[in-house]
Amino acid sequence: MPDKRKLYLIAAVAMVVVMVIIIIATVLGGNKRDQANIRGGSTNTIRGTSTTGTSGGTSGDSSSLSRSGSRSGSSSSSTSGSRSSNSNEIAPEDYPVKRLDQVAQNLPREEILNIQRQIGYTLRLNKVSGDHGDIIIRKNSYRQTMTDADKLIYQTDFIIDLPKVKQSYQVKDSYSPLPAETSGLYDYTTLILCLDKSQLIYGDFNCNDRIKSERRGY
Repeated sequence: MPDKRKLYLIAAVAMVVVMVIIIIATVLGGNKRDQANIRGGSTNTIRGTSTTGTSGGTSGDSSSLSRSGSRSGSSSSSTSGSRSSNSNEIAPEDYPVKRLDQVAQNLPREEILNIQRQIGYTLRLNKVSGDHGDIIIRKNSYRQTMTDADKLIYQTDFIIDLPKVKQSYQVKDSYSPLPAETSGLYDYTTLILCLDKSQLIYGDFNCNDRIKSERRGY
């Protein structure tokens, strides 16, 4: 009998040892799986962010830039890219055009701000900084037409006068509520151009604009 008791005791101890080993192995295996899942989740998150950031940047450029003076949204033109970067540093609220939000039809607030941003960029090209005074739409100069009914493209034209700095410019804006991929409006859609000398009411001021500066290479 004592031998049988010893055998039972040894068997019980062995079973306990085996169970403990199984429990330890299960816990360690679970921890390894959790760590692997965490690593895998981190990798997926990083990839997702990268992918979203890339596509978001492209679509963001296409949509927002499709309503801006520099709608390239791509690296197809390094000149356009630099123009976009420079103009986007300008606060459009600093260049309000009197009554434009009342006169302009079919143009959202975003497009009006973009026009004002391009005005600011052009004024900087012409060495106007600080207090530029009022920006006024010249009487009877405002025109808007739908140039493409299928793509809902609105062409808006008007002349602005700045009495304080004695300068005037032609504003040309092409806008569509549709995405750039549909409307085809990418770049050169909002332009602030120099006027013909015959249209200058304050005299010649050696005007510069985006087109002229790009032709000159700066």
